[in-house]
Amino acid sequence: MDYHATKSVFNSDLGIKGPLTSESTTRRAMEDLSTTLTKQFSVSGTSFDALVGFGVKTLSDGKIELDAEKFKASLDGDPSGAVSFLTDAGGPLNTLADRIDSLYVDSDNGSLVTRDEGLASSIDDMNEQIGKAEERLAIHAEILRNQFTAMEVALSRLSTSQSFITSLVNSSMKSSSSK
Repeated sequence: MDYHATKSVFNSDLGIKGPLTSESTTRRAMEDLSTTLTKQFSVSGTSFDALVGFGVKTLSDGKIELDAEKFKASLDGDPSGAVSFLTDAGGPLNTLADRIDSLYVDSDNGSLVTRDEGLASSIDDMNEQIGKAEERLAIHAEILRNQFTAMEVALSRLSTSQSFITSLVNSSMKSSSSK
């Protein structure tokens, strides 16, 4: 929870945006795990129905706290029921393990793996777009260089023509004034 809170910080005044800000996959993962810890389970043969009966609670900041005395009292009060509830395939610990597996461990279909692959694909697409844009810019820059060179050549010719015309006019005026 501390890691997620630190990495999802957003402060518009300071221009600080953590890497997990607006990242819905991690936010959903945190919510899913929290929900699993607080939900009710139906395990036959036990009087327990939630982890809260064992002293597990979620604090307002999302962190988990264990009341050790309540946990010990639950185990002492009904040891076999407590073990059955906690270890049953439909109980909280297996459900939590399944959630964690689906989020982190499943290398083919895990939520975080799928999100990572999606982000990698987006990065590849953006890099391809950047490459194409750079190619277009290079072509446009070459066109502009060629146009600039052609303009420089034309200006040089015009300058030469101007000099020639100026010298003709000057020589024509000198010959007319000497006559």
